[in-house]
Order: sequence, then C-alpha cells, then structure tokens
Amino acid sequence: MKSAVFVALFLTLGSLSTFAQANDQRTRAKSILDAARQSVQASRQLDGLVVTGSILRITKLDNGTAVVDTGEFEDSFDLKGQRVKLKETVDQGTSKLNGPVESSGIRISTNELVNGTLAYSNSDVRKEGVKLVLPLGTPTREELESSLKGKAFLRTFPFVLRVFYAAPSEDFTFGGIAESKDQRADIVTITTQGIKYLYYFDQRTHQLLMMTCEFAEKTRSTSVKQYFSNYKEFDGRLVPTTIKMESQISLTDNSHRTVTETYEIKDLKFDPVFKTSIFK
Repeated sequence: MKSAVFVALFLTLGSLSTFAQANDQRTRAKSILDAARQSVQASRQLDGLVVTGSILRITKLDNGTAVVDTGEFEDSFDLKGQRVKLKETVDQGTSKLNGPVESSGIRISTNELVNGTLAYSNSDVRKEGVKLVLPLGTPTREELESSLKGKAFLRTFPFVLRVFYAAPSEDFTFGGIAESKDQRADIVTITTQGIKYLYYFDQRTHQLLMMTCEFAEKTRSTSVKQYFSNYKEFDGRLVPTTIKMESQISLTDNSHRTVTETYEIKDLKFDPVFKTSIFK
C-alpha cells in the first residue's frame, strides 16, 4: 500500500514538474516575442495587411534543368475577419545546366482565397497569349484550406509577429539558443496546422532572422528554411523587405527538387479598408 502511495505521489510530482517546465518555456518565449515586437514597433495588433512586391522563384530538377519564374504578387490579409486573398503573376523561363534563362512564353496568373467555408485556387496559364488547359490534381476543400492557411501564416508572421489562424490551444514555447561565429539567436517554436515551426531571433537586435520547418504530404516531404533581411520602416514599423525561402522537396518517385524563392517587398499597407469584392 505504501509503495502504491509513493508511486502515485511520484507521478503527481513529476506531472507538476513537467507542467512548470512547460510554463517556464512559454513564459520565456513570450518574453522573446515581446522584445522582438518592441524592437520593430510591432506591439500593436493589426486588423489587416496588404503586401505587394516582386518574386523570383527557381525550381531545380534532378536532370539539371531549372524552371525560373519572375513576376509580381499582392497578398491581402483580413486578420480580424480571417480572410485571405493571394494573387501572383509570373513569366516562366528555363535554364539548362546553369546556362542562360530562355523564355518559354508562358505566363501564369494565380488567385487563391480563403473566406469562411469558401476556399479556392485558380490558375490562368497562357503561352504566347493562348490559354492552356493543364492536367492538374484537384485537392479536397479541406486540403486546399489547410494549405492556404499555412501560406497565410508564413506570409504574415514576419510583419505582425503573431500567429494567423492559430487555434486557442496553440502557443509559442522556448526552443533553445542557436549560435554561429558572429551571432546568437533565441529560438521559439509553435506547432500549427500540424507543422512545427522554429523561429530564430537575434539576441542583440531582437529581429527575426530565420525560420525552419519540415512537413510531409501525400506525394512529397519538404524541408524549408526562410531568411529575413534588409529591414526597412513602413508606417512606423520595421519589417524585413527581403525574404528568401529555400525548400528541399523529396517526391515518392525518389526524384528531388530544390526551390528557391526570393520576395522583395515594395509596399505594405497596415489596417487597409478592404472592398467586399476582394474576398469573393
């Protein structure tokens, strides 16, 4: 009987210790995020955000060919109403064995949206002005919604330093310290939409430096690194205006792709007045 009581007491104390440790990790993460928001004047929560800029996307295939997309994007986020509209137009070219990029004459315009139960992704693909019909896979509404919410989280976090589309139970925790020759960074982690993200903040400036994550889908597994630099002021906030994302993609047929995307931010609008027609 005494041993049973001892075991129960030991388990209870162990649970309390684990809870206290987890609480300490959340408290430390909150302190890191508060310092980061203060350093870039992002303490005030926003109701909305519009981000526009240019994009360069390079997809390298196993055979040495690279597909090169260059163009513009405009992302609209109703943070309060939880609505998202992503627009992108790119011209596509190809490069073989690191040679010069040759135009393919293809232009791709993409519109993606999440608004309550409405979610869609439409692409208009044209070659020399002639519309092409491509055999694309059709994800379920749930898969599409999850994918777009993940994109919305990734694209808003560098500017608001908060989680878009997070469940009430999701919270940041302290993940350790990363060191290089010239820098030390605090790591905070969060798991949302089933993916664990690690964010790295410079201990000296408190600015966001990098994000890493890994996730698996039906036909692929992906490892992502995202870098934030070239901080500039927009309407009183310091934001990274160069965002570079490197993705290593392994497909189920044992082929691989390396995708490098560079976003150059040209303009940001905080708390814009959205037209109802945008999110339709």
